[in-house]
Amino acid sequence: MGGFTNAVVGVGTSLLPAALDYANARAGYQQRAAAAAQDAGRLRQLHALDQESYANVRQEADGMVADAKAEAERRLAFLDLETEAQRAAAARWNDFTLTNAEREAELAEAQARAEAEAAQRRLESEQQRADIEQRKAADARAEAARLRAADLKKAQAAARARFGASGLAASTSATAVLSGMAQEKAARDAAAGRTGQAARDAAAEQAAQRARDIGSLWRSVESTRQQNLLDLSQMRQRATLSLSDLAEAAQLDRSRAVSDNELAVYRARSAANRMVADAWLQVRRSALQTEGRLADLTVRRPDPMSFFQPVVTRTISGLARRF
Repeated sequence: MGGFTNAVVGVGTSLLPAALDYANARAGYQQRAAAAAQDAGRLRQLHALDQESYANVRQEADGMVADAKAEAERRLAFLDLETEAQRAAAARWNDFTLTNAEREAELAEAQARAEAEAAQRRLESEQQRADIEQRKAADARAEAARLRAADLKKAQAAARARFGASGLAASTSATAVLSGMAQEKAARDAAAGRTGQAARDAAAEQAAQRARDIGSLWRSVESTRQQNLLDLSQMRQRATLSLSDLAEAAQLDRSRAVSDNELAVYRARSAANRMVADAWLQVRRSALQTEGRLADLTVRRPDPMSFFQPVVTRTISGLARRF
């Protein structure tokens, strides 16, 4: 009985150092585990901060792209407003120019018509005076012819009376004298007729010239009207072409602006993608570093068997040899 008690005391004495070592190891493990847990918490917080920073970068990148798109839309809207203002200004200027040109053309045509009408009235008045003078001249020539005929009758009657008183009424001399009087009167009538015909021809030529002048006046008025219509038509065509050229230039400017906006948005998106990629790499490195440091911070729990098994094995071997 005493030997067994001594053996038990010996076993207890042998296990006591191992128990103390295990207790010290467990206390150290708990301290190191608490410190490692604190370090792991700080690492996780840092990793969470990196993730938050990544989220902020993504938000900032999205904001950059959104701002670029908004700026592109604003530039296009401003360009459209500017183009519309230019088109409206050009249209108003064209309308103003055409209105003034039409008004000036109407005034010029009205002035030409008034001048032509005044000239026509003057020429018609001159023609009326010429007609009156021609009628007076014709009446005067007729009266002169009548007077010549009356004078011839009186002269022939006086000559017959003289020749009858002299007894020469049937003589050749009387016949010659009377015939000469008739021929002289015929010559005067012919000269007066030629003079009258010349006057009538001159009056007719003047009347024809006045008619030509009147026709020329109205042809000039019509030519002015046609030229004004042609000028107005050309102005309208130029106005239409100017608006068309302005529209083509505006379309070209808008195409360039769209291209520039697409390039600006592409650059903003590329910059945003680089920012996000850099932030993601930073988060990835932070995650890998956190995982590695967490692995380094892992504290092994002390195994009781590593402390007690050698002692128990030696004790059992000693007891086996003793008994």
